Amino acid sequence: MADLEDCFGAVEHLVCPEPRDKFNIWRLPIQLIHTSYITFVQTLYLLKHYKISGMVSTGTGMVIIPALILRLINKKVIHIEDWSRFDSGSYTGKVMYYIADKFYVQNKSLLQKYPKAIYSGRL
Repeated sequence: MADLEDCFGAVEHLVCPEPRDKFNIWRLPIQLIHTSYITFVQTLYLLKHYKISGMVSTGTGMVIIPALILRLINKKVIHIEDWSRFDSGSYTGKVMYYIADKFYVQNKSLLQKYPKAIYSGRL
């Protein structure tokens, strides 16, 4: 039986908690603070232990904090808006549009929502 490094090509895996509970709005403020803190600490850990030159993101809101931190220290941030979006951008995409150095969309219709985006087609 192979170890994790052989199977996944990675030595270490960090588990990020779910950024929000879609089914319980009352837990949202507490859960958002909790997950933001954990994501912040994990980002600092990665920066301390690895030579990170940038990040590529394709979704979920938990990427916003690492993207902000990386931009503050002049690292590259790339975001790819999900191919399943046609008429409206995701919440993460709406925020990452202003954070990312390069912002790609996979559907031409999203160029109306994100005028400075780069159309990439399906990746």
